[in-house]
Amino acid sequence: MDKPFVSRLRSVGIKVAALSLEDKAQIINEKLEKLAADTDRTDSDDEVLDAFNKIKSGEASRMAQK
Repeated sequence: MDKPFVSRLRSVGIKVAALSLEDKAQIINEKLEKLAADTDRTDSDDEVLDAFNKIKSGEASRMAQK
């Protein structure tokens, strides 16, 4: 988490959902467990990597704020 960046965003009134590495790891683990449990899924490796990158970049948290 980039605390100075988060502080600057908050100071100008932008809502920020800051996630720690532990939070991100838990989200990734939950997604992987769901993926493994869902035997009917046909996601390609590219789709799985895209979902991972969205989580890693914080896009998922930005989408949740909308």
